[in-house]
Amino acid sequence: MTNKSLRAWIWVILAGAFILFAIIGTTNITERTDTITQTVEIPYNTTYVEDGSIELGKTVVRTHGHPGKRTLIYKVKSKGGSEISRELVSDRVTVEPTNEVIAKGTKVVWHCKDTTSFDRNPYNDNYCWDSNGDGKYVPDSEAAAIDPTYRPGKSGAAYYNNF
Repeated sequence: MTNKSLRAWIWVILAGAFILFAIIGTTNITERTDTITQTVEIPYNTTYVEDGSIELGKTVVRTHGHPGKRTLIYKVKSKGGSEISRELVSDRVTVEPTNEVIAKGTKVVWHCKDTTSFDRNPYNDNYCWDSNGDGKYVPDSEAAAIDPTYRPGKSGAAYYNNF
């Protein structure tokens, strides 16, 4: 018997009697060599940069990240349907990953809101706060100076002086 042949003998016991079955012939167990190609994903990195034009505490994605691809080629040997060895033949990056870039704001920005009430001095009737959370009450003129988006409502010194 060679290492690539198999001769099988089966003994079966039936009702106390021995019956001999002989499977005459050979079954070849062959060795195969295949090439397997595998593609794997390469993760992207995320980089943070400071940006003085963005409000403190806010972020903006400057570049979206995309994963890359790596192609692996293996030479695989198998015998009788079972893998017996695997050898890496080629490993190459087919698509480079694109790193994600996120800008973090560092600019301190003021926001103002008209908060007029009859209990308070109508000349300092706007509450303004900055990106750090600091706040103060100011008149319309100062609110407009520190917050370009501020628009006074029906309140403040201009409103009260028209009575």
